[in-house]
Amino acid sequence: ILGAPNYLAPESKGSLLVQLHAPYSRERLPNTRVRVTLQAPNGEMHELFAGQTDKEGLLHVTFDVPATVSDPNQVLTVIADTTNYGQLQTSQEVYIGRVYNVLLSTDKPVYQPGQVIYLRTLALDTTGLKAAQEQPLVLTVADPAGNKLMRKTLTTSAFGIAATDFQLDSQAVSGDYVLTAEMGPVTSSRTIEVHNI
Repeated sequence: ILGAPNYLAPESKGSLLVQLHAPYSRERLPNTRVRVTLQAPNGEMHELFAGQTDKEGLLHVTFDVPATVSDPNQVLTVIADTTNYGQLQTSQEVYIGRVYNVLLSTDKPVYQPGQVIYLRTLALDTTGLKAAQEQPLVLTVADPAGNKLMRKTLTTSAFGIAATDFQLDSQAVSGDYVLTAEMGPVTSSRTIEVHNI
């Protein structure tokens, strides 16, 4: 499978190229029926595409991505019904939903115990090439031992921006603190230093 996607945007067109070979050789399998299905974790499945490979064993697959799904985490399966080798199939996990680029920034890279960390995010919809408007975003702060000190869910503005602050404890341990922003399947992290001077 060439060009198999990891992410699919709702109501978009999916596209991939299937090249069918015999299991233990590079012999191409022409004129073979191929189906493409999508399956949710609850077992709900529907067929996206059906077609037949050409004389070179190739098939260009295009399909409409569903507008809504019961769960954004799905399994995309390509099934070939061959004459000599029975049913051949391959599967991969795909995420159906909007995918975002998230930039996480702070007001400075180094802090002292008791100071306030100002966090700001900018999120862009990678498919629509525009700001991720009014989308949920989760910000977390973890200390050097990995303990979560803050977890806050925010909603982005009309410009794709979300911001908050976090006050370090006056006895905060020195070391690298990890700040994380999560939106859908995307995670963006940044490390800051805390030093007791």
